[in-house]
Amino acid sequence: MLFQTIHRPPLSSILAAGCTLAVGTDNTALSDDEDYLRELRLAAVATRRPEVDAEGASARQMLAAATRNGARAAFLPLNCGVLERGAPADLLAIRLDRIAGEGSAPPGELLDLVMGRGRGCDVILTMTDGTIRYRAQDADRARLDHWRSVALALAHRRSEAETAETVARMRTEVRDHYRHVTGLRQAGAEDAPPD
Repeated sequence: MLFQTIHRPPLSSILAAGCTLAVGTDNTALSDDEDYLRELRLAAVATRRPEVDAEGASARQMLAAATRNGARAAFLPLNCGVLERGAPADLLAIRLDRIAGEGSAPPGELLDLVMGRGRGCDVILTMTDGTIRYRAQDADRARLDHWRSVALALAHRRSEAETAETVARMRTEVRDHYRHVTGLRQAGAEDAPPD
């Protein structure tokens, strides 16, 4: 019943109350590419209050939602989701050339840039518990490009099929509506008093 009268979860109120916010996809991201950085941006937008000039969660808060708070939500040990001595070396490295553009960004702006512009394709290294699980190679980029094009083609075909089905359904509904309206008019004309 909490969200019955609300169209979206009150994330801004949850954050303002000091509650822990964790963001994960559980492989149910909104887009086919499972881009976690994009999902974090969506969550940040969802934390904004409805006012015009309202701000949402900061890049630092969203990073915590993805790391430290995500580890807590998954009931992992307290030293997970942080970079500190004795913690598992779970980290990733991100290429900044596309994100920061031509010039180099000041270090203070890098987190904002990564959270605002970063994409999964910018990740060049993934490490879990000190073991490198992924390191970007030219072959990885080619494979990523291939599967991205496959996913886009499938999404396009699905979209075209859904559009065709929707148009057919709408035609039927509009036709039925006008048959009903025409039937009411004819019935009304029959019941009208003669001139």
